[in-house]
Amino acid sequence: ALRRAAKNPEPPASPAAGTTPFLVEPEKRRIRIQDQVLDLTPLEYGILKTLIERPGHVYSRDYLMDSLWSGPFHSSDRSIDQHVKTLRRKIGRVMGDAPVIVTHRGAGYALRDDW
Repeated sequence: ALRRAAKNPEPPASPAAGTTPFLVEPEKRRIRIQDQVLDLTPLEYGILKTLIERPGHVYSRDYLMDSLWSGPFHSSDRSIDQHVKTLRRKIGRVMGDAPVIVTHRGAGYALRDDW
């Protein structure tokens, strides 16, 4: 096990896309903003991490659901809306009311790219 760990070290935490205020720590499955760790559910972490990977890129609800939901159950696309709403509230506690996750009506969600 030690050899395997030495062969495949965990990637270091790095600023998202080099230009956002987020710091993703994949080995701990957490995201920081301004040195504060966001208290995220696994699905919230997955949504936010996906958005952070490509600021400005619009991800459809279907894409987010297909890439993050596992198991035989199906959920409505509105559950993504609820998770995004909760993410906005959690991010807003740290960053204020500036829009961070942008809704593209009829298309999906994107992380703003004008940091």
